[in-house]
Amino acid sequence: MHSNEATKQWIRRCVGVLLGVSFAVTAPLLNGRTPLPPQPNAGRGLEPLGASISFEPNLGQAEERVKFMARGPGYTLSLTQQGVVLSFQQPESRAGSEVFHSLALKFMGASRVTKLAAKDELTTTSSYFLGADPTKWRTGIPNFGSVTIENVYPGIDVMYHGTHGRLQCSFLVAVGAQPSRITIAISGAKNPRLDSEGNLIFGSANTELRLHKPTAHQDAGANKRPVSAKYLVRSGRILFALTDYDGTKTLTIDPVLSYERYLRTEDSVRSQNVERHE
Repeated sequence: MHSNEATKQWIRRCVGVLLGVSFAVTAPLLNGRTPLPPQPNAGRGLEPLGASISFEPNLGQAEERVKFMARGPGYTLSLTQQGVVLSFQQPESRAGSEVFHSLALKFMGASRVTKLAAKDELTTTSSYFLGADPTKWRTGIPNFGSVTIENVYPGIDVMYHGTHGRLQCSFLVAVGAQPSRITIAISGAKNPRLDSEGNLIFGSANTELRLHKPTAHQDAGANKRPVSAKYLVRSGRILFALTDYDGTKTLTIDPVLSYERYLRTEDSVRSQNVERHE
């Protein structure tokens, strides 16, 4: 009896050492099946470039202010009520001495009371074993293809979706709402600037990220009418300038954050030992 209990405690301690701070595994492991070896650029959040981002609700696997999160090869996206944080491995990182950088896009003057809603549930789930204490383990967390923050500004929602390396932040502007209220502050980056094509370039000394020139459209019956859109940079903050915008119709503004060049290589992906299965 005592021997069995001692054995269980020893196993739990070993599991805690092996799993470390956070180790995501998949449903087949929970069903008692041994998971497959990690595949390059594949697994829980480690899909290849071009694969869709999957979002998961924060059920205790991240700090409280994070409502949803997504993981990819060498990066994590954290969605809060008032913006998004991108954390990724610096290009100069080496095995055993990783250097990470965080960049935050915050909606200035946004509503303090917002609701985050996930849509497009996927067939995959995520599970986390945090240390040796089973009460801190999180299993079967659902995955979703998109997350919408409702009423970031009055009548304006933000929907996050995209593929690894390219996050699309679609601003959904209702009839009568004011897109001029949308103001984005960037922290963790210096001197945002516009290039000759209207893309917004920003970053630190060792990184350079890009917000592609926004596209915009309005519904016109069965068709979509394009609306001319561009960025304005004022005192380091980002706004949208629109031409030929009709306030009596709904409007969609689609900026895309590009960070492909900072995703991990095949070797560093292998080292994460993180998997995901259908």
